[in-house]
Amino acid sequence: MRQNQVISLFGVSNQEYVFELYSLEIKDLKGIGGVYAFSRYNSMQETHEIVYIGISEDFSDRFVDHHKARCIKKESSTHFWILVEHIESTRKLIENDLIPYYNPPCNDQLTR
Repeated sequence: MRQNQVISLFGVSNQEYVFELYSLEIKDLKGIGGVYAFSRYNSMQETHEIVYIGISEDFSDRFVDHHKARCIKKESSTHFWILVEHIESTRKLIENDLIPYYNPPCNDQLTR
């Protein structure tokens, strides 16, 4: 379910990507793919710390037994963000742009 909040994430290319906040019960996005990010809200700095960035062909089934669920939970993720992108090659380009910039603790590939 969409939460009507947005966050701008930037890649190493300085490209801005606008993500929307969703709950993990995202049945309304069946058959829709894109890029997603988990974040932890830092109330002292009033910022989001990116915990994990990934891509999906279909958001409605991506999070059943997610391979990084343990790490995402350990990192105290508080928010789930989605950027809808229908083109697979574009999803990969965005993921490859974002991960090196944020170096999320639960991503173990593409990090600098």
